[in-house]
Amino acid sequence: MARSGRSEEGPSPLSRSLGRLIGRMTPQVANAFSVVCDHWEELVGDELAAHSRPIRLEEGTLTITTEGGAYATALKMSWAAIQAGIDSLGIPVPTRISVTVER
Repeated sequence: MARSGRSEEGPSPLSRSLGRLIGRMTPQVANAFSVVCDHWEELVGDELAAHSRPIRLEEGTLTITTEGGAYATALKMSWAAIQAGIDSLGIPVPTRISVTVER
């Protein structure tokens, strides 16, 4: 039997997973998450955007996944600038960051 989010052929498409996640959010949080995703490269720069992506926004915490520890450190060190960029987009600003490293 396949686990949730996976089919027997492999992982489910990102668009399907994001659709389920956004469906559980309030409209305001879903909108904020969508705006952050749409502006991710602008918020973090080309290099970090190429190696990371936001995956969740819950209870004021923006969760980001990245490819390695150096990128995780860079994201954490850039958090104040990322928050300022999100604020400039006119949406609620997350108060915390959680960075996970893909293995």
